[in-house]
Amino acid sequence: MLLVSRSGPDAVGAGELAAELAGLGATVDIVACDLANREAVRRLVADVPAEHPLTAVVHAAGALDDGVITSLSAERVAAVLRPKADAAMYLHELTAELDLAAFVLFSSGSAMFGGAGQGNYAAANALLDALAAPPACNWPGGPVARLGPVGSAKRIDRAPQRGRPPANQPFRPATESAATGLALFDAAISVRQPCLAPMPITVAALRGRTVPPLLRALAPAPTRPVAAGHTSGESTALVGRLASLGGAERARVLLDVVCAHVAAVLGHPTPDSVDTFSCLP
Repeated sequence: MLLVSRSGPDAVGAGELAAELAGLGATVDIVACDLANREAVRRLVADVPAEHPLTAVVHAAGALDDGVITSLSAERVAAVLRPKADAAMYLHELTAELDLAAFVLFSSGSAMFGGAGQGNYAAANALLDALAAPPACNWPGGPVARLGPVGSAKRIDRAPQRGRPPANQPFRPATESAATGLALFDAAISVRQPCLAPMPITVAALRGRTVPPLLRALAPAPTRPVAAGHTSGESTALVGRLASLGGAERARVLLDVVCAHVAAVLGHPTPDSVDTFSCLP
């Protein structure tokens, strides 16, 4: 078993992990390598001994640098994409000619459902989602991810959060325990699908919320309530009144209606308190 990280044997807990795996009967090598460096990955793959050929790859790296879109500089985007997306591409390209039984990419639900402040992280994981999907009639020569003994294209997905969230939260970590995580892994590699999301979801917590499109079959979007005191008759009367007016007068009447509602929502004493920014013609 070849374990690779940027810190290699100097990583916290590396020695204990190697000892644990050795106790289970594995021969373990822990190597320092920046997988976001193509030449370093090439050397890493080339150094694998012929008597113990590479038979599977599991890429489970990630980095976070959350922020709203306007704050994401090129440097902040690159810092998140390098360990996740760049490394996955280099591993794929430099092992494409090998007879691998599995090529596993760990992505995140942020690419599927979106995540507040995670534009860079979602983009990195979206690349992994795309890498796992084979081009039509072009397997295995094209950019595919292989997983499972039959060489079908697949990918494992995991939720990024850790620990058990409150009961009213819809998403729970896929790996609430080691046993659960391994069971989900085994289930994922037995299903012939390119992109999987083994993510326990509390359906009851989705109800009454605005949910991502992929989940709307589980929890349809809630019906927006009609504003208090508003009736369809009033709307019909307003439409009729506006239709009978000229352009300038129609704009004034419509603005009065909007200001009345805005004043009520914002708590202004009268509609006159709403600044219209001289928008009338």
